[in-house]
Amino acid sequence: GTGAKKKYALLGEDGRIKIRGFELVRRDWSKVAKETQKKVLEAILKEGSKEKAVKIIRETIVLLNSGKVPLEDLAISTQISKDPKSYDIVSPETSAAKKLIASGTRVEKGSIISYVLSRGGKTISEKATPLELAKDYDADYYINNQLLPAVMKIMKELGYDEYSMKMGGKQTGLDSFF
Repeated sequence: GTGAKKKYALLGEDGRIKIRGFELVRRDWSKVAKETQKKVLEAILKEGSKEKAVKIIRETIVLLNSGKVPLEDLAISTQISKDPKSYDIVSPETSAAKKLIASGTRVEKGSIISYVLSRGGKTISEKATPLELAKDYDADYYINNQLLPAVMKIMKELGYDEYSMKMGGKQTGLDSFF
């Protein structure tokens, strides 16, 4: 379309990365998504290395899949803006708040809820488990809904797609046999 906003990233004089045209950090991102995004931008902008950016993303995917990422790096923190009991719509944070209340913790309007999306449950709300009670995490959720969205806008500008990030290498066709 005409008049499309140009997306660009640049390094400020102070060495900080400035981004125009896309969200750098969303509040509902876990530390693993924010940190990976920052490392990817630094690899591209400071070192001029797309390859290093790809390597960082692939290594993070492997790490997430290994189940070894600390739960606190996966926590998503949200402030509860009203009494958890008065919410009609079940959101991940109200679901986590209700689980906290059930475990005997006081939660009121204004409380900050940190939750992890764990493996149990079908919906995001069912999976949302207070950090204090979480025992595992759903690696696929973190790869597809946290990590990749945090880096793919940048990587797509460089000609990569999500498939190539996950597959860890060039797509091998028949020509690899000849």
